[in-house]
Amino acid sequence: MFSKINRFALVALILSFSVLSLNADVIDPQLQAKLGTVSGELLPAVVTYNAQPSAADLGALRLLGVRYGVAMKQLPMVGVWATGDQVRQIAANSRVRSVYLNKQL
Repeated sequence: MFSKINRFALVALILSFSVLSLNADVIDPQLQAKLGTVSGELLPAVVTYNAQPSAADLGALRLLGVRYGVAMKQLPMVGVWATGDQVRQIAANSRVRSVYLNKQL
């Protein structure tokens, strides 16, 4: 039988795996591959929100330390230059639908 502390640890572990799998679904596979090869380098990414990003969403990016970006006026997207850690934190935001590597089409 689990003690209360062990049950809490088990729930925390399950939640952490849920967040990791959520991030994997939100982050583009090509960007995900880049995250493993660069450290501290800024990556060009397109963040798509579930709705038009609000001032609070843009403020949240600034609080993460994202200094370079542009918000689209007609699309629920923001183009950013972000580190791998910032990309992971952005992807964990429940208002974010996806984060893709900004690549030439």
